[in-house]
Amino acid sequence: MTLQEMKRRPGCPLGKRVRKMSQEVEQVHVPTYQGNMAPGSVWAGVTAAHLAMFAVLCHNVAFHLSVQGYTPYDSTGGRWKYLDQLNLDLVCTFFGGWVLCDLTQPLVGAPAKAGLIAFLDFILAAFAFPTTLLTVVTEAALWYGGMLVPSLRQQTPPVPDDAPRWHDPHVSRTVVLMFLLLHMYMVEPRYSSRRRSLAGTVALTAVYMAWVSYLASSQQVWVYPFMEGLSGMQRLLAIPVCIVLSVVSYYCGEYLASKLWSPLSKNVD
Repeated sequence: MTLQEMKRRPGCPLGKRVRKMSQEVEQVHVPTYQGNMAPGSVWAGVTAAHLAMFAVLCHNVAFHLSVQGYTPYDSTGGRWKYLDQLNLDLVCTFFGGWVLCDLTQPLVGAPAKAGLIAFLDFILAAFAFPTTLLTVVTEAALWYGGMLVPSLRQQTPPVPDDAPRWHDPHVSRTVVLMFLLLHMYMVEPRYSSRRRSLAGTVALTAVYMAWVSYLASSQQVWVYPFMEGLSGMQRLLAIPVCIVLSVVSYYCGEYLASKLWSPLSKNVD
């Protein structure tokens, strides 16, 4: 009797054991790459891309950390009261984790790093992609609506005219989204439980909105100046609106991943 026949036979004890072992093997988190080149060439290309993206993000994070004497950064909350700055740090850490996975893959193999890869996939699904997309879309909408110019001027430190503009606002927003899209194309994102990922997305958005509300009410620090002109009801409605937008952003990421990788490896419930 072959292994396949034992797996299909309901009453066979050995078949149950084979089915269990098959499920355990399928749960091992091995990264899957795009491309038709030799496996070593694909791995080298993905590693080089991750290193380049990580270097750009590290440069931008270092610039913001080095800014001194800039009033918005010196006020309560510092640079960590801005969503795009928090997201920049998160995505930089995310790519740092993938660089670690890439560089150690020839030494220890993907199965030994299954837990870290699964954690990074969760970070991408629940936090990094929804927050980045939410930041880009909402700020673009507010910009074209004429409401965000003061906010962007406040969030972007002055840059000398002759300085390389690595720290242009687009690096903290649009370029971050491009990096995540490129990563999702190169490496298959294995979405975990939709319930757990959505819970993380909603929790992060709610915590950030609570942080913004706290700064506005107790410290009189307006993270986004246009919010000062809103009524109390409008500020209250901003919280559920942002949560709904973050949930929509999560579904956009899941849908995009399913189109890039068909069928998408995930466990949605």
